[in-house]
Amino acid sequence: MKKMALIAVSFILCLYLAGCGTSVRKQQGSLYIVSESAAEDALSYAKEEAERLFLCLNDTIEDELSQLDKDAVLSYGTAFRLGEINYIPIVSGGKILVLLAVFEDIDGKYAWTLSESFSPELNNIAELTSIDTPAKLYIKKGNIYADISGSTYPLTSHVELPTIGDPEELERLKQADIIDILYTNHEVELQVSDILCPQE
Repeated sequence: MKKMALIAVSFILCLYLAGCGTSVRKQQGSLYIVSESAAEDALSYAKEEAERLFLCLNDTIEDELSQLDKDAVLSYGTAFRLGEINYIPIVSGGKILVLLAVFEDIDGKYAWTLSESFSPELNNIAELTSIDTPAKLYIKKGNIYADISGSTYPLTSHVELPTIGDPEELERLKQADIIDILYTNHEVELQVSDILCPQE
């Protein structure tokens, strides 16, 4: 009888842990994508430029900043690469507020731009992703798409560029890593109050 009870308890425990396992796979405030590693020198450049670009946020997403608590913290999320551009999400409260794009200019020097770009669309697909079902981002005819478990989600809707023979980026992504772009190590961060009321 004890043996039967022990087996029953073990079975129930296994079912419980299996259920927990699926919920652990998708953490609160995560957005899993498949991406090639961002260039290390581009990330170093972004860290050097952090103070300047954080101060530019007031011009870029003024309305969004004014809606955040003054004590809210904005941080660099995990960088990802799409084509020739390194993207760093600037996150707060588990959402992307703006994307920092770091790229090489025509002189081979790094430059950056700040834009909401496709950050709302990324936020919209976050709940659809997990470590088992990451989004594969790719560019086709000038637009960015996400493939999640075989379903396609457009992230931008520019006029299509007439390109000949788009490279098969989904094939290339088979060699890439799965990363959570909302993850931040808080190495680069700033409070909203410091952006809205910078210290003299």
